[in-house]
Amino acid sequence: IPDGARYFILDPGGSGESAMIARYEVGLSSQMTGYIGAFHRITRKDLEDVIEKQRPSFILVHSSTPDVARVLGREFQPKVSYLLQREGSGWKPVGAWPYPARD
Repeated sequence: IPDGARYFILDPGGSGESAMIARYEVGLSSQMTGYIGAFHRITRKDLEDVIEKQRPSFILVHSSTPDVARVLGREFQPKVSYLLQREGSGWKPVGAWPYPARD
């Protein structure tokens, strides 16, 4: 994630830990605009609204739901994190990492 970029974390199956780890790894040179975890309400409308309001350039998807897949226009494999970059009115994948990390 480039310096100065705005990014959002989606982990509807997680506690928020992935957001805190990502924030640490990315550093303070970019702006985490928020995250959605298992304890947040996440309907398709809620997700569309938060993306519109937060206007991230990147989204890190650590886990998914059918609504996440529909809103972002792609399917996500379990146990793989995806980095998506805004491209026009959609999102293009720019990276994917399996977890836990494989040797």
